[in-house]
Formats: sequence, C-alpha cells, structure tokens
Amino acid sequence: MKNSAFHLFTVLGLFISLGASHAQQAAPQVSDGATANTWVVTWRSVVGRSYFLEVSDDLQTWTYAPDVFYGDGSIQGLNVSSPSSPNQMFFRLKFTDLPVPNGDAGAADFDGDGISNFDEVTLTGTEPFLDDTDGDALSDGEEVSWGVSDPMIGDTDGNGTDDSLEDFDGDGVINFLELALVSPVLNPTTAPFLPRQAQAGPVGNEYETLTFRCLSGTDHGYNYQVQESADLFNWSDIDHYEYGEGPVIPFGLVGTTDTMARTVAANDGTGAQQFTVRSSQSDTQYMRLIVREKFPGFSLRNEHVTLANIRDHNNAHIDHLIASGTVFSRKIFDYYDPNADIRWAKWNWTNKLDFSGVAWDNPQHGNVAISSSEITMISPEFGVTGHNLHHRGLTNRSHANAHIAHTANSPVTFHDRDGNKVTRVITSYAHAYGTNLTVVRLNQPLPPKVATYGLLPAKKPDGTPVDWEQYLVGANVLIGGKDRTCLIYEIDTFTAFLWDWSIKLKVNPSIPTICRRQGDKFVGGDSSGPCFILINGKLFLIGTLVKTGAPGEALDFLDDKIFTELENLVFLLGGSKYLRTLNFD
Repeated sequence: MKNSAFHLFTVLGLFISLGASHAQQAAPQVSDGATANTWVVTWRSVVGRSYFLEVSDDLQTWTYAPDVFYGDGSIQGLNVSSPSSPNQMFFRLKFTDLPVPNGDAGAADFDGDGISNFDEVTLTGTEPFLDDTDGDALSDGEEVSWGVSDPMIGDTDGNGTDDSLEDFDGDGVINFLELALVSPVLNPTTAPFLPRQAQAGPVGNEYETLTFRCLSGTDHGYNYQVQESADLFNWSDIDHYEYGEGPVIPFGLVGTTDTMARTVAANDGTGAQQFTVRSSQSDTQYMRLIVREKFPGFSLRNEHVTLANIRDHNNAHIDHLIASGTVFSRKIFDYYDPNADIRWAKWNWTNKLDFSGVAWDNPQHGNVAISSSEITMISPEFGVTGHNLHHRGLTNRSHANAHIAHTANSPVTFHDRDGNKVTRVITSYAHAYGTNLTVVRLNQPLPPKVATYGLLPAKKPDGTPVDWEQYLVGANVLIGGKDRTCLIYEIDTFTAFLWDWSIKLKVNPSIPTICRRQGDKFVGGDSSGPCFILINGKLFLIGTLVKTGAPGEALDFLDDKIFTELENLVFLLGGSKYLRTLNFD
C-alpha cells in the first residue's frame, strides 16, 4: 500500500472445532451453523468502521470471506463454510476507519487500484489493502483489466521474469516502462511514439522539456497527456492532447504559453506530428507521456444505421464492449458521493459508456436511502423518470391531475465525465395521464460535459408509426440499476402493462452473469433505471424500468402514444415539442 497514512487494525480470534471465542471486545464470536462444517461468525460493529473477515485452516494461508461490512453499531456477521472439512478453523477480523463515501464499504476502493473492495474479496481474490498483491510493480487493476497476467502471481508464465519486466505486446518496451511513459501496455503501435528523454531547456530557461510524437486527426484512437514530477511519486498534468490536437493559440503553439508546446512534422514517413512540451515548474525533474485510448475506446461499426440493421448493429457493439476486457464487475463508479466529486470505474467496461446524464444521487425509498437512477436527461434542461417523484419529496402522481405543470424545489446531482459534481434544482414537473411517465425541468441547463440522450422516433418520416417490435425484439439493452451498476438484458417482446405500453425483458444466456441481477430478477428501487441501446457507440434512451421481477419491464418510449405524451409534457413545461431523435431513411 503506497499511502503511508493508512492504518489497518487486526483482531485475531482462534477457534478450534466449534470452540468459543475469547472475550475480546472486537473479536468475532463463533457459533455452530445450520449444517455440517459451517459456522456463524458475528461481531459488534462500530459506527463508521469497515470490516473484513478472513478464514484459515492452518494459520498460514488466509482467504477473505465474500463480503464487506460497514459498521452501524449493530451485531454483524455471516455464515462461513469449510470446503475441505478441516477439524479446525481460524478467523480474524480486519477493520479500518478509512472514510467510506456514501457508507458503502464494498463499493469503496481502499488501496486505489481501481477494483472495489467487494470485487477484490469476491471476484479477483486480490488484497483490498494492497494495490499490488503479487508485488510485481503492476497494480491489481491493471493486471485484471489486461486479462493476460495474474494479479496474484508476480511471474504469471513462470519463466523467471516478473510480469513488469515482460514485454506483453512485443514492441521492445517492457511493461513497467510503458506504464511509466507510454500506455496501453497491450498495444504494440505505441512504440513509435515513445518520448525522448527529458532534457533542460536553453540557457536562461532551464525548465525541463519533453519531445514526443503522435498521430493527429480524429481517426486515430489515442489521447496524449504530459505529466511532470519532482519525485517520481506525485505527478501533475501539464496539458491534455486529444488526437494530437489541443487548444490552439496564435503562432501554431499547442497548449498554454507556459508549456510552449510546438507541433512540427516528424519527417519519418509515419505522418506523425512532433511536440515539445516545457515543464511548468522549475523544480520538475521528471516528465512522462501517457497515451490512452480515446473514449469510448472500442471499435465502432461504421455502417449506416437503418431500421433493418439497428438490432444487429446494437448487439455487435455490446458484444464487443463486454468482450474488450475481463468482465469482473458491473459497477459504474469506483466511488460515488452525491455531495462531492466522484471517480467513474477506471478499469471496467462501463467506463466506455457515458452515464453522466443520469442522476445517481440518493433519493429515499420509504425510510431507506437507496441509490437510484431516477432522472435521465433528454436535453440539458429536461429529464424523464418512469415513476412519480415522491422519492424526492414531490407530490405523488395523480391521474386526475393530468397535464398539469407542478412547481417544485428539489435538488438533483449529476457528475460530468471528469467526475465533477454538477447540482441543479427541479423547478417543475408533470405527469402523463394513464402512464408511468414523468418529465422534469431544471432551473438551468446542464453543461456540455454532462450527457443528454437521444431517442428513437415513434414515427417514420411519412408519419406512419414504426413497428419497433419488428426491429428490436432480440436486441440487448443496457439498464442502470439502483446500486449504480449497468445490467444487460434482452428485449423479449412489446406488451401492455397497466396503462402503458412496455418492453418485456428476458435473460440472454450469452451475457456474462456478472452483468445481470442475482436470480435474474430486478428488485425494488431498480424502477426508473434508464434503458439504452447503443448506436455508433452512443447511448440512446428507449425507456425506463417500471416493473421489477423476473426479469422486468420498461416503459416503452418507442410507442407512439407514450412518445406523444413525452413531447406534450416537455412542451407543457416550456420546452420545444420536437425531441432529438435518430433519423432514418
């Protein structure tokens, strides 16, 4: 663990067979389980403290029980079973007082390796208090995301060379140097863009400089970022270059006047541009170049999207998305706090999707605080939800008060793609008679870095309704879950649900189980989660979840009746009646 301010406390309770524990305040208590070779381990929790339980049968090898607990003062615990039926079992309780955003210790990432605590103890098997479990100088998150090196074994292939000293992509640069200077590690084409060694500037201006090359133009899929450091530990950005281009200022300079970055032809036959970037601080001793794949970071089908191919186009994108790396989580955030800036899941496939236009802040469900994607933006000012807004303290939907604009004063929080908090206030809202549709208006438009989502049209250009059942049955859809996750299900059919037309969902067995709910059933609080399809790598909203169960149904924005109601409500609240939709020939 690189954070020297971190403190970990361990309480060891030793139990032979089903022996009782010592009467220590924080020691776990053990009792006989309901079946053979099972135990119930409990402890009195302390408010604000995070707990991890470890199990061993020899006091040498310890494994984490598959759960993470956040203390609330109650008795906490879980059932533990022995796979090998030993005649002795040992338990120890680890706990830490590190701050936990939003009170979700499982979603937190104590070692900062890009893998949540819960995923480390249930999926990857890595150490949640150490960012490099196997000590090979490569972080657990990096190794898991690549899928070619084991985060538990420093020398995965057993050839006598640590993974950090290997050259995974065969470009002549070892993995550790590629992480320090050029990434991604698995892309051999980064080698031509290695920077020259940093050197001092001219006499009288001895700031360090770094020269590097990159391909320009939006057809090239990398972002370039230059950083500087005085100690090789603390790095800060100098500037950010997208596709070899940056904020252009006079005389051909790229970047700020302080960085003095100039672009010239590399003259090496590659078509690359060459940049020289000057450090911004006199105490800079080190500079590095980081190359990242551009967002959304996966190959796009460049076909012209039509009604006939939209389902196959969408499914191909989703298949590529979840196959682009090891799918070990469905989390959208590394950590989330509605009252602060956040971090989107860095190493997960969900990072390639822009969910910034969804409000993931914490409305109340009864007396229980839940995460909810309750509002999804279809323009910078207008958002939709699949139910009424009583979670946010607004009046419940009344069918007798159809098409009436209600006033409101309810805050709502978004986060842009940089993780910055953006807060607005719902000033008015309206319901559609006989539907589960509600539209809200914000007090001011959201900034451009917060996404808004287009819709599919309910009618063709000639005014006739589109039979979306014909074109979208069998399409995989991306759905936001209440626990800030992305779930993937398949459209089964279009059907009537109460007063609405809805999209009935089913399980696609080819989708990894981690991308679905346990038991394949949506649960309470999932309602109003947005339902998207992918077109050219961008999310298009087709509905919001309105019915939980096995597996659930979504309000059908594709239905002509619902779409017309949506237009009418936006117009009623002062917006344009014509929504942004995808155009088809």
